[in-house]
Amino acid sequence: NLLESKYNFDKEKYLKKNNINKIDIEEVNDLLDFCIQEYKSYEILIELSKQAKPKDLGILGYLVLNSSSIAHSLKLLSTYYCLIGNSIKPTLLETNEYYKLSIYSNSKEEGILNIEHNKIFIHLFAFLHLLNELSSKEIVPKYINLMQGKLFDTKYISNIKVNFSQDENAIYFDKDIENINLISSNKNEFEYYKKEVEQLLDLN
Repeated sequence: NLLESKYNFDKEKYLKKNNINKIDIEEVNDLLDFCIQEYKSYEILIELSKQAKPKDLGILGYLVLNSSSIAHSLKLLSTYYCLIGNSIKPTLLETNEYYKLSIYSNSKEEGILNIEHNKIFIHLFAFLHLLNELSSKEIVPKYINLMQGKLFDTKYISNIKVNFSQDENAIYFDKDIENINLISSNKNEFEYYKKEVEQLLDLN
């Protein structure tokens, strides 16, 4: 797997140290915390976030692919994310100075996504990864706020300023994302998928 192939993770040593026979879903969060502290890096979470693809979002992914700008994409993600599940709830706030994409978690959903604070980290960076995959220029947010505590001393992750132990989980973007186009933008395709989404949600 990713840990063993890229980080030389010794699975047997980890199992013995923690007196367990196998790594169940309940242990995933502890395992990720262990790797972050062991390697003094959040890169494992970044790698997991990069597994996200637009197609993973279903019809919402196609709607986002054909939207007009990065700001427009964020609005669509926060408005229609319910189409792909309720494990998390993205919320977008627009001010005169910035856009803020916040994430709230629904811990009742079971499965691989339910990995507590690391789940939030992965989702935030997955959103950022997806936007950069679609953007006509690189997007570097102003900063990211995380509620989780810092596992080792660092202020930047992947050249992005990250503030730990905050009262929110959110990415802050400059207002200029309104002017950043998507390389896949298509007005006709967008209108088609928008109608499909509205039908699914009975908005007409």
